[in-house]
Amino acid sequence: MGLSGGYRYLDGRCRSILLGPGQTEEIRNKDLVNMKDIIFSFKKIYWFVVRPKTFGVKCIIQDNQGKILMLRKNFAYKGWVFPGGAIRQGEKPVDAIRREIKEDLGITLENVHELGSFFQRVHYRKETMYCFSAITSSLVTDFNKEKIEEVGWFERTQLPPLSPISQSVMALFK
Repeated sequence: MGLSGGYRYLDGRCRSILLGPGQTEEIRNKDLVNMKDIIFSFKKIYWFVVRPKTFGVKCIIQDNQGKILMLRKNFAYKGWVFPGGAIRQGEKPVDAIRREIKEDLGITLENVHELGSFFQRVHYRKETMYCFSAITSSLVTDFNKEKIEEVGWFERTQLPPLSPISQSVMALFK
């Protein structure tokens, strides 16, 4: 199967899976996104039954001109959100946000400032979200394309519509 039918990253690379000795089948981006949505649906069922306590981190990252970094994921909620992720067991929130930003966006955060935290119920999870802010001079050139659809910098007064979680994060930033 040629590249025309394969899964393409935004930079044009194609991803294939190995079926057997010398056999590969290309996976379409749409198929991978649909699979992530299916997995997310199963997670929601698990969260409904178990009602787990989870801990996450979010960060408002500004560039030197004060523009704010936001991203659109390619699974679950598809709107613009602030970057972040889950805290691993035994990990400090500030270390988690540094790790998540490095893994997802390729940015090393130097000066991270704690904004506070809030509690929310999302998809039947009881989640505590720790929020931070940082200023970076780094450009996002190599983000995790398997998790992130798009990255953008926005003027503070011209942010896209915010999800309820992003609204809570922004409230701590003001």
